[in-house]
Amino acid sequence: SDLARKFATLARRDARVLLLFNDEEPMLDEIEQRLGGVGGWLRDHGLEIALVSDTDHVFAPVWSQEHAADRVADFVERFAKEKP
Repeated sequence: SDLARKFATLARRDARVLLLFNDEEPMLDEIEQRLGGVGGWLRDHGLEIALVSDTDHVFAPVWSQEHAADRVADFVERFAKEKP
């Protein structure tokens, strides 16, 4: 699929990607259908999905913005340690 090709392009570039969604994101269904799940293929290719429960699509509640920022910071810190 086009979605799989785009993710494969990122993987070939050795990109690290965090996809941050609320737990009701419709895109999760497409990822499941096109890539066979949110865990295996993505994780094997340096791509991660993180979910934030009980929030809306744009992370409007302040607590969910803070949680999302923490998830992004953790992701960046983890991969920054890999760089020389």
